[in-house]
Amino acid sequence: MLEILLFSISIQGSGDIKYWLSDNMKENYESFIDIGINERSIQTGVRLLFDQDKLIRDTLLNTGLERFFFIYSRERFNVRAGSFYTTFLRGMLLSAYEDLDIKQERRLDGLRIRLKPVNMLNLTFIGARPYILNHLEHEDPIYAVNMELTPMSQLYLAAAYMRLDANKNADTLSGLLYEDWYGADFSYMLGFLGFDGVYVGRNTYGTYLPGEGWVGISNVNGNGLYLSMNMSLPGFGVLIDAKRYKNIDGYLTGAPPCTYNGESINQGKDEEGFEVIVDANPHEMLSFSFNYSYAQGISTDAELMELYIAPAIDFLSFNMTPYFLKIDRNKGAIENATNNEWETGLTFEGVWGSIGYTVKGYYKNIVEGVSTTNDINSLIEFDTGNFSLGTLLVYSIGEQESKLYPSLSMVLRKDVFDISLEAGLFKGQYICKNGMCRYEEAFSGLKTGLSFRF
Repeated sequence: MLEILLFSISIQGSGDIKYWLSDNMKENYESFIDIGINERSIQTGVRLLFDQDKLIRDTLLNTGLERFFFIYSRERFNVRAGSFYTTFLRGMLLSAYEDLDIKQERRLDGLRIRLKPVNMLNLTFIGARPYILNHLEHEDPIYAVNMELTPMSQLYLAAAYMRLDANKNADTLSGLLYEDWYGADFSYMLGFLGFDGVYVGRNTYGTYLPGEGWVGISNVNGNGLYLSMNMSLPGFGVLIDAKRYKNIDGYLTGAPPCTYNGESINQGKDEEGFEVIVDANPHEMLSFSFNYSYAQGISTDAELMELYIAPAIDFLSFNMTPYFLKIDRNKGAIENATNNEWETGLTFEGVWGSIGYTVKGYYKNIVEGVSTTNDINSLIEFDTGNFSLGTLLVYSIGEQESKLYPSLSMVLRKDVFDISLEAGLFKGQYICKNGMCRYEEAFSGLKTGLSFRF
């Protein structure tokens, strides 16, 4: 952070620059730099973006300046104009965020006002147009309000409302309501027990059809319910959550998936299920993790089951963790094209002098359609804190052919920057988070990265 003391101004920023070069000499850039200027109660900033990801994957070319913002903040008042991210009701009513791992961005461009009239009350007002990554234009404008109340330390209450208005072929900016959302959140801690419940409702009034104009649509009104209970005791914890979502798959929502790997059946369109998580530490040398989840379509035959078991043994500076993961999918409307998979392996982690090390071997069986693939993987990593070196070997045995995917990775860390380098063959895979999945294409070549802050 740079400071100009005469005017009490500070300049800070961060950036991430990635460059890929494939073995057929195709280039790929994913780069951005965020710059902010602070002066007491005023902040402003912008992002410089250069993203040429289209050359290797399926995203669009984006360049230029974006995410301008201006913030004026006082003790009980905050107003932000420009770009921002916000989540209401655990994302079930509104989920605007950025996740680089799954190449997902839902940004709001407009005005956000936050008020704190009294210590136990927070109010948020939004008027904005959403920006969805890879869409050529902004979506329809939204107007939303959120109220959060904490009358006591163990009780949290929230209520929210969001309205979406027509943008295309509408006579006025905010005169044609076509969708609204409403909901509430209740959370309470009772000693070692915690309870949480979120409900959202959705009303849809019409949609624009080219050549026909705005027409009403029926049977798409939706509702969603999320419930959770957790118990926390010394050396033992349990979390049980359940979901029932019907037609809450809005492009600005993200209902909790209630699964181990963050995968949902269809992002809240038609699914119900539950998840059980158990973490136990019966002895200082022994711990145990267990996760089981099951989801199904309400009106379809889609099913998703996930089971994860991992006991761990700790001895001095050494850790050994065997694990087992099984995922069964009856595709139905599930995004992930893989049907079933299971994985088992053993991880060793420890410290030798000032060097940390990880050795992992695991076997993975994948069924996709009518084909079956068996992957044998070995991973070795060394880390000194400022420098890490690792190698990954994947031997993929298919029904028609087998292939070896070797790769090498290095990371150099300093006070204000990290430099990464990867080279080799990388097998394609699904990456799932927050109920969404993206397929990372297979790649052969060089990957470099630079992350910095000032």
